[in-house]
Amino acid sequence: MTQAMEPARILYCGDNLQIVRARLADESVDLIYLDPPFYSQRNYQAFFKQMVPATPGNAKAPAFGDTWRWVPDVEHAYIKLLAGASEDVRRALNTLHSFLGPGPLLAYLVMMVERLIELRRVLKATGSVYLHCDPAASHYLKLLLDALFGVENFRNEIVWCYKTGGASHRHFARKHDLIFFYSKSEQYIFHALKEKSYMMHRYGFKKSEFLRDERGEYTWVYMKDVWDLPALGAADGQRLGYPTQNPEVLPERIIQASSDDGGIVLDPFCGSGTTLAVAQRLGRGWVGIENHYLGIAYQRYRLAHYFPNLPYICAGGPTTLEEARRLAATDAAQFRWWALSLVGARPLGGEDIALKGRQLGGIHGIVPAQTSEQVDRLVVVSINELERETLQYLSELLKVSANWAGLIITLEAPELLAQELLAAWSCAPGVAFTPGTLTVTNIAQLLSQP
Repeated sequence: MTQAMEPARILYCGDNLQIVRARLADESVDLIYLDPPFYSQRNYQAFFKQMVPATPGNAKAPAFGDTWRWVPDVEHAYIKLLAGASEDVRRALNTLHSFLGPGPLLAYLVMMVERLIELRRVLKATGSVYLHCDPAASHYLKLLLDALFGVENFRNEIVWCYKTGGASHRHFARKHDLIFFYSKSEQYIFHALKEKSYMMHRYGFKKSEFLRDERGEYTWVYMKDVWDLPALGAADGQRLGYPTQNPEVLPERIIQASSDDGGIVLDPFCGSGTTLAVAQRLGRGWVGIENHYLGIAYQRYRLAHYFPNLPYICAGGPTTLEEARRLAATDAAQFRWWALSLVGARPLGGEDIALKGRQLGGIHGIVPAQTSEQVDRLVVVSINELERETLQYLSELLKVSANWAGLIITLEAPELLAQELLAAWSCAPGVAFTPGTLTVTNIAQLLSQP
């Protein structure tokens, strides 16, 4: 399907297969970086950093699942692929079906093939794709990439090695991921990158230019396919708490090598938004797709924090009050993440907070001040009627810091009692955020804003 290309900065919430099929035109993106689930057969949780007193430092919430089963929908997708995919893809799928049999791993590979077919369609002839995976399924994914892009268009198997905790007495410590680099054709964009190579001695390198830094003598060499880059540690300033978050230097290398200024980068599994933030910083357009509102909240916070007032489109969430009510009734947590994303708040979790012996709804997010004239806004999302204890809790927190203001986002407009309580704590809808004040807004007001 060929359609008009969406704007160069757009974030979609929803199933990436359906969005790529319906929204992205043939040969419309310059570079694809995807970091999909790895077939780990586990569920992942986000861990929220303690940023507000009286909130737990180990708050956590479900982020996404990476578990797979062979169910009727998967079998139907497999049969559909056998009927419509290219001969090479059909042959590869038939071989994998014969070898693996219908089960979790084949279900995962069917999911990936469906998406890779569409991703190849939207990739320009000069474009490249980088698929991030690990040894759990990498060997099967490479066979499928060979079938889709052609063996002749395989460029690199990049090994990202890192040092993290965890080892085993039963095997060598598993400390690397793989990134498969394929082009769509022989005429692909590539800018060779260089890196520092530190030398123990100069023997045999008489023609090299040696430089020195705090680590010692080095010379510049063309970058190799083994990348020794630190993973994000718990204390790293980039870390937001989203599981599987990668350091910015990883997509930075890929974007610099395989796209030009102004090119469009697509990340169909964009998680916490690392690729989007790096693409924006490097002067590229971008399209991001994420299926969970927690990821959307992180991404919109990150964009607002790094690039204040950046114009972009966010599509796929509720657009009416009735749709918002349906989301709240279906999944309260997802509703809260979506509501936080409307104001660019960083998620903090905080569902059950103990304050002076009372169990209260906690602070769900925070909007950090961008300038010295602004204040940090502590955000609470209320689905049902505002409770006196919640307002009291916020009021007590605001007394702790001279740089905090409160923001309550309600699904419905507060009833008379809540309005009286808010007025008693010097809160008026629409006032500027100043230290110690509480401000209330509702979803309908936020949806009506451009």
